[in-house]
Amino acid sequence: MNQSIIELAEKAKQQDSESDQQDAKSKPTDSSSESGDEDDIPPHLKIVPTNKAAKILDRKPQTLRVWACYQNGPINPVRVNGRLGWRVSDLVKVLEIGG
Repeated sequence: MNQSIIELAEKAKQQDSESDQQDAKSKPTDSSSESGDEDDIPPHLKIVPTNKAAKILDRKPQTLRVWACYQNGPINPVRVNGRLGWRVSDLVKVLEIGG
């Protein structure tokens, strides 16, 4: 089961990468608009929304919201402007441990 979750996470990451590449092809390039690259962000600072985190963990988004509300899950979210965000480094730890 753990292997299938990791495969799901890798597939989701690959799909996001492909969609980002398609978006980059469709948008005109402007070097002055973005000075940093997403890869420059350290893993412990990368944050994903609840729906994406749930997909990576093979859980329903509401499960993660319950974890956030009761603070009883294997990981806790970061609140950004009233929204829940999940650290990628925490998601990786849960996948490695087996949640």
